[in-house]
Amino acid sequence: MLQYLIIQLCDTSTSFCHYTNDKTKAKLISLSNLKLGIKFAMKQNLMIQFLYPDYDIPEEYKTVINSIDHSDIVASTCENETLRENADIVIISDWTALEYYKFRKDSIYALRTSKDDLFDRYLWLKPIISKVYRLNIIITDIHLLTYEGFPNDEVLNNVASAKWSSGQNQILQKHGLNSWFTRLNYGYFNKYFAEFSFRADASSKFGPNNQWGYFPAFSAAWVASQENFFKHFRWLDNLKFRASIGQTGSTNIDDFSYRQYYSSKGQYIGNSSIVLNDMLPNKGIKWEKTTESNFGIDFAFLNNRIYGNIDVYYRKTDGALAPAPHIAESGQHYYFGNIIDLTNKGYEISFGADIVKNKDFIWKTILNLSSNRSVIDKLNDAQISPDLQESFIVGYPVGTIKGYVVDHIVQSQEEIDALNENAWKLYEQEYQSTTGVGDYLYKDINGNGIIDDNDRTIIVNPEPTFFGGWFNQFSYKSFTLSFTMQFSYGGEALYTQLQEDANSLLAHSVSPEMYGNFWTPERKEAKYARLAPGLYNMNSEVNDRYVFSTSYLRMKNITFSYNIPNKILQRFHANSANIFLTATNLFTICNWPGLDPETLTPGATYMGRNTDPYPLSKSISIGLNLHF
Repeated sequence: MLQYLIIQLCDTSTSFCHYTNDKTKAKLISLSNLKLGIKFAMKQNLMIQFLYPDYDIPEEYKTVINSIDHSDIVASTCENETLRENADIVIISDWTALEYYKFRKDSIYALRTSKDDLFDRYLWLKPIISKVYRLNIIITDIHLLTYEGFPNDEVLNNVASAKWSSGQNQILQKHGLNSWFTRLNYGYFNKYFAEFSFRADASSKFGPNNQWGYFPAFSAAWVASQENFFKHFRWLDNLKFRASIGQTGSTNIDDFSYRQYYSSKGQYIGNSSIVLNDMLPNKGIKWEKTTESNFGIDFAFLNNRIYGNIDVYYRKTDGALAPAPHIAESGQHYYFGNIIDLTNKGYEISFGADIVKNKDFIWKTILNLSSNRSVIDKLNDAQISPDLQESFIVGYPVGTIKGYVVDHIVQSQEEIDALNENAWKLYEQEYQSTTGVGDYLYKDINGNGIIDDNDRTIIVNPEPTFFGGWFNQFSYKSFTLSFTMQFSYGGEALYTQLQEDANSLLAHSVSPEMYGNFWTPERKEAKYARLAPGLYNMNSEVNDRYVFSTSYLRMKNITFSYNIPNKILQRFHANSANIFLTATNLFTICNWPGLDPETLTPGATYMGRNTDPYPLSKSISIGLNLHF
């Protein structure tokens, strides 16, 4: 970002130089300030804006300016707001002059140069405090009208052609967010930076006692490469350390979840009836709060040929908002509550380099690498829907899947008979229900002598160990070739298509992975159990044979372009033009048996399942970018 140094001279006709009425002395002060400011600007590589009172520049100042070989000096009057609004650095010679600069900037520096001042050559920073108030009101008004009896669906399908109106309904919803926001920025000599912010939000979605949420945040940074003891490291261009901690909030629930609603449910003994709404009100519901801390490093070496950043973070969410079931006997089905506490932690790394950079050829590469680990810490005594209970397991990430572990496929009836005989002695039941030759035999995890729900264990962790992308760009004169590769490693998913195959429905096709790999008397070493219609065995239960790695490497995008020379463009009065050829999703390297390892079932609770709803499409396009 381009920075400006503003040099303000004393104007003895005003109160700016209130500490002296001696015009000669004031001029000397300003002249000294000018010299010091130019020296400072050249050292810091800043642009200079030379602000002077509304009279001609004195000859003494012109002499100083002309003696300095600095092409970025800009002279303007105090009334010029354009450059001054962009200034980051201000050097003035008077205390009251500082009040003159009340434009909003993150930092304003003032360097005292008068020896009559108590703060001799004192570098002073004026922090900027900004306050924002915002009120958002959203109104949704929906009218639902139902008409029937249209003559046809192609032509006479407007409302006037209908024979009758079979129903009408109106939904009116209104919710609001009342917000206060304040921020304090502090910077010192382009080395040390700090920022504090505080946000207060009131949402109509919560009850009167819980509407307000308060979210503070603090961040600090140290540009170590600006320190004098780093100056002798000429290969070091930038080294910056960052740290932050703060809170955010969420209102991801239905409107007015704390209030009781009523609905019409037809008639009762010939009279209209009104019953309680399906949602149980929760007056204790409140803001979902997330506290995140972050530490990062930015770096650049060798004239910015090598650059990047490293970030590590820890994110703690208290009282995540989600629906929870309610007991059926109450007549109400669910309620919203702060039911989950969870933690996320991970890292993000970006590394780039201009490997080759000369007049005709440039090779630029950027590698991004990320990892995230989430854990459910607590369920806050919330009820979880039975079909979702195993997606919310304390100590594991959301979307974890439990299932059976296959020991082997049964090859003889004698093996089943021996297991059942022992099970009948202990519990008077079979070892594994309805199991025969060619079926899976699951592991007895708890060692109690039978296979039941207690033998189900964690078989899927959907979170990859790491994921990221790799970008490369090669430029030779007017030609450019770039490509982006995307990758993920270490994740797992349940391929639900194989469960459907195992159900052995008549007239139901099987997936390519299952075809030719299921057990038959002639194919006893098969990976999957037998397929036969009408069987009520446990082969379609969730088990580790249907779990696969979602690791992959994909050519996400590749583009070849040519910039048309200016000589040709001038004939058509064009500023720039290039021809390009782009291909996306050219290939994917993976061991996933389905269509796409990246496609997961929608919803966080099902993120460990892949139903392969639609194949990933490839595309090739050619085009022309033309600018006049």
